[in-house]
Amino acid sequence: MINRREFLGIIGGVTVVSLSACSSSLRSSAPGSTAAGSTGPGTTGADSTASTVAGTAGATSPTSTVPGGTVAAAAHRRVLVIVQLNGGNDGLNTLIPAAGQYHDARPTLAIAEADRIVLSGRTDYALHPSLAPLAPLWTANQLAFLDGVGFPDQNHSHFVAMDQWWRADRLSSAEGWLGTYLKSLATTDPLYATALNSGAPLLNNATNPAAVVFRPASFKFNKLLSDDLLKTMSAPLSSDPLQAAAQTALSRSVAAVNSFADVLSNANDTAQPAAQTREGGASLSDGLATAAKLITENPNTRIVVVSAAGFDTHANQLATQADLLKDLANGLTAFMASIAKAGMADDVLVVTTSEFGRRVAENGSGGTDHGTGNVSFVLGTKIKPGIQGDADLANQINGDVKAGIDPRTIYTGCLDWIGGDAATVLGKRYDDIKILV
Repeated sequence: MINRREFLGIIGGVTVVSLSACSSSLRSSAPGSTAAGSTGPGTTGADSTASTVAGTAGATSPTSTVPGGTVAAAAHRRVLVIVQLNGGNDGLNTLIPAAGQYHDARPTLAIAEADRIVLSGRTDYALHPSLAPLAPLWTANQLAFLDGVGFPDQNHSHFVAMDQWWRADRLSSAEGWLGTYLKSLATTDPLYATALNSGAPLLNNATNPAAVVFRPASFKFNKLLSDDLLKTMSAPLSSDPLQAAAQTALSRSVAAVNSFADVLSNANDTAQPAAQTREGGASLSDGLATAAKLITENPNTRIVVVSAAGFDTHANQLATQADLLKDLANGLTAFMASIAKAGMADDVLVVTTSEFGRRVAENGSGGTDHGTGNVSFVLGTKIKPGIQGDADLANQINGDVKAGIDPRTIYTGCLDWIGGDAATVLGKRYDDIKILV
């Protein structure tokens, strides 16, 4: 909620909102921002953040350039959902290889063969038992796995690795890779790009900041600031550039807050799995349930990032990861059911990411330490099904899974899906693998 100091700051034109959109750091994504201030670089808003230019809540969809020509975004309703497993999920205990080296390296952490979830048509891999709800999606060719994902020079540091993923390894860039795409668009709806549960530096840009919602119930202004007062404060625009920027950011926040409230009030809630609060925000189940509401209730939402922390399992990994993956599986299953019920199954692509995998060998604390190559999920009806890549445990690099799939191949597919120009955003196309049919 906005406080008196922040209220006076907005009136005076000196507010964190106007400065955050120009921030060059992508590393600050933790909660703790001001109500009308920044919750992360390149984002603006109320309890968290919001974005739209003054008076454009009902703006038409922008156009974007794609390989081979320019298409109107309104011509199709392609939606991209990125699910971030922050902390470094253990890919080897997620998509489990049948290789004997797996058991040798993990005498206490290896998942017993009797407990694994069989993937129909595969004998070389199986799933963690907590991922059992996803098995029907695999059978329906709506779930795929990319194994050995990581940058060629994948770093073991959380901060460096997250920067690599968010910036698409363009470490000199102040923008996230999706932020570069957003920057190329005309004015967007306030909820066109929305981050849930945490900040999303991959959306960072100075032109079309994303809405960031840590807690849906508190994404609002308090009673001190009525809509009429907020509109008065934001118009007419001041001749002072800094104050004008603050006024525009305030108008964006108002539009986002109001649009988000409409989404929640209009949504037809269905039963969701029991939520489990996670470090750094709500559960993935809660975040994905909110994402489903956004996508099905707001026709202009095109990009949603859902995050959850807790995947840094240096100790007590068996119990911790089991809970985390159960939350992930329940959230994804309910999400896919919700969009299918709304008739949007063919319109949504879901991809999971994590900044790195874990070491092949377990440590002495019942966990695993930072590694390199990892596994990503891809979900949807238009995906290339199956498993691509290979966690080749006979060909490790200093005790790590070799990173054989560059994350930018995933980004290329994601940009193709939403009509972006991958060559422009990433510097070139990465077509080593295809995630779409």
